[in-house]
Amino acid sequence: MENWAVITEDLSVYYPTTEVQALRNVNLKIRKGEAVLILGRTGAGKTTLLLTLSKIIPNYVTAHVKGKVFVNGIDIAEEEPENLAKHISIVMQDPSMQIISLTVFDEVIFGPLNLGYSYEEIMKRAEDSMRATRLTGLETRNPRELSGGQQQAVIIASILAMGSDIISLDEPISMLDPIGKTLVLSTLKNLKAMGKTVLITESGSDLEYVINSGLIDRIILLKKGEVVADGPPHEILSREDVLRESEVNPPQVTELFMKLGRGLSEDGVRPITVEEALRAMSNWTFKAPRRSVKSTPAETRRAIISVKNVEFIYPNGVKALKGVNLEVYDGVVQAIIGQNGSGKTTLAKILVGLLKPTNQDSEVIVDGMDIRNMQLEDIIKKINYVFQNPAEQLFCDTVIEELVYGPKTLGVPEDQIKERLNKIVKLFDLEGKLNKYIISLTQGEKRMVAVASIAMLKPKILIVDEVTGGLDMLDARRLLNALMKLKQEEGLTIIMITHDMRVVAEYADQVAVMSDGKIVCAGTPREIFGRRIEELKKLSLIPPQITVLANELNKIHSCIPRDILSIDEFLECVG
Repeated sequence: MENWAVITEDLSVYYPTTEVQALRNVNLKIRKGEAVLILGRTGAGKTTLLLTLSKIIPNYVTAHVKGKVFVNGIDIAEEEPENLAKHISIVMQDPSMQIISLTVFDEVIFGPLNLGYSYEEIMKRAEDSMRATRLTGLETRNPRELSGGQQQAVIIASILAMGSDIISLDEPISMLDPIGKTLVLSTLKNLKAMGKTVLITESGSDLEYVINSGLIDRIILLKKGEVVADGPPHEILSREDVLRESEVNPPQVTELFMKLGRGLSEDGVRPITVEEALRAMSNWTFKAPRRSVKSTPAETRRAIISVKNVEFIYPNGVKALKGVNLEVYDGVVQAIIGQNGSGKTTLAKILVGLLKPTNQDSEVIVDGMDIRNMQLEDIIKKINYVFQNPAEQLFCDTVIEELVYGPKTLGVPEDQIKERLNKIVKLFDLEGKLNKYIISLTQGEKRMVAVASIAMLKPKILIVDEVTGGLDMLDARRLLNALMKLKQEEGLTIIMITHDMRVVAEYADQVAVMSDGKIVCAGTPREIFGRRIEELKKLSLIPPQITVLANELNKIHSCIPRDILSIDEFLECVG
């Protein structure tokens, strides 16, 4: 077993609360030094696999485990979990679950300190890991005061500092900005070069980032607890039938080649990065598309939100907002994008009255009212907010209790609550989950419940922070389509804060780009992604993969528009 980092033999896991097996007869061999992507929809068994390898299941999470697991040749059934930490460490999907210290520095050194490393070694590990995750300068900050993405970076840094041979990460870049994603993946690539074994789970939303990093040697595709495909990235991502059955979307350039029926070679292996697609298209002919982009200019509508010269300084002296000006128009989908720490969440909290501007010459008008002088219970009738981490606003035991909690608190009559409940449950696909305990839900299911519980209140404006966080592509689309239906039927204005540029391209009417506490540019998705791409590059923001491909091809074939936002639009350009 000396060449194997992980071996599982007929591994099956099922939770007492369900009759469905989370893992079913999983047989794997993962070599030392290998970087493996464990791919699959939410509920496919990815997290369960990592928790079982680290022995968190069944020691801390109750579940029945059958079969054998060997880590670095050790039968984990005979090893204490704390001793396994020297061999395998895990970064959880929800960073708040792992934060235990009052400063970033203390959080990072906690692991190596308890493993008995020398003072000099601990300091070196802390410095190296914080530099790798862009935490230098935040050593004295309270991690719970940081953005969700920064919290994720803190946990990754603490894991890196422990120096385990096998590093497993559950959706590690799901809450990070583009530059954070790139840096973390680059760090993991360096660790792999040092001989570390890297295991990453991914539901699909960040698949392009992970693949483009060049980190991954192998993809294991899970569906309903079973391994349905296992092999090199090009091979797995070219298997259209298996991906479709597993409800996982390939990278956009791969999907483009699938729709065209073209591949890189006779065996049907297709490109998975923009660079590969460009090489494959070197001899293609292109044509100008026939398209007519029809949209109602946002400026012709009423500004339902007007923000002028808003500043905010936290008690510790951090100036999060530096004179923000923004207008959001009635009935539109307004996206706000930017790096972690750029001020997006702080601005959202000011819009809903959770924070107040720290300068007197500011203005925050929501639906004609200056919310700086309003009480919170009056504000939430006009505008409401879904937190970045849904666990922060889920208070009840069961899903149905959570959904009706808000309306009951506000004194909404029972018959109106029942009518609203029926609509929201169907819209957000929560039928069959009403009696489930919140604590038993996946992160994605918690996100769905959190959004649905706010939708129960019928606000005029809904802010969703990290709108697709924790969701796979299918559930993300289900959630966004539900919000679009509320927009269409009820005139809901939606503000979504997101790092998912594909979501922005497909769903947003307007985009505001934030950096260093300011809005640096704004416009439609076509204007921002197609005509201001150089500004985005300076901010390390990356447009959708298909838009990047169009921009690169436009340098050679001017007939291809730079502002292509979808695969279907690109298909019109292929001769």
